[in-house]
Amino acid sequence: MQTMTSPQPLPRLQIFGLRFARFLAALCLALWIGGMAFFGIMAAPVLFHPEKSGIARAADTATLAPQLVSAMLTRFGTLTTLCAVALLVCALIDGVLSRALKSHLWRAQTALSLLCLGFSLYLNGVLLPQTRRDQAQILPLIARASRGETLSATDQARRSAFDTGHRTYQRLATINLYLLLAILFLLIARGADFRPPDVPKRSPNL
Repeated sequence: MQTMTSPQPLPRLQIFGLRFARFLAALCLALWIGGMAFFGIMAAPVLFHPEKSGIARAADTATLAPQLVSAMLTRFGTLTTLCAVALLVCALIDGVLSRALKSHLWRAQTALSLLCLGFSLYLNGVLLPQTRRDQAQILPLIARASRGETLSATDQARRSAFDTGHRTYQRLATINLYLLLAILFLLIARGADFRPPDVPKRSPNL
């Protein structure tokens, strides 16, 4: 014969810490995903193509827009790096407080958080600074091209190399976005079940 055993409840302070860790993780995801959506859907299109939003295009738009976006991305990169660290720390705290260190969902969330931290460090610490340095060198080329001048083969190669680096940054940022969405899904999927996973639902009545 088997009887039901009630799981051991977590202490109130522990539940508060767990809820705060999950709230902070959700906040970081909202800032990160929302910021990427802002840049991709609103900021970049308006800055690079103001005429599509009913704004007169200035003569220096071709050179000013990339500088503005680059400066904003540098600030955003600092924020996302902090968010990446917070996501990983919150995942570790979550696993300890919820006693979910053996949970596959928690392990997946932690692994993805670690990947996001690696992507953030590489994108913001290596690729973005290199892109900004290359951008400073080709801005005169962009200005000449916007005036209708024909670029030499060497100048075209330099601009092509910059475009390749820029596309690499965009592809990696897109992969990072998918990772963030996966973390958000796992965070929601795990829900607010504070029952320790190692407490069985039934135990034999000896």
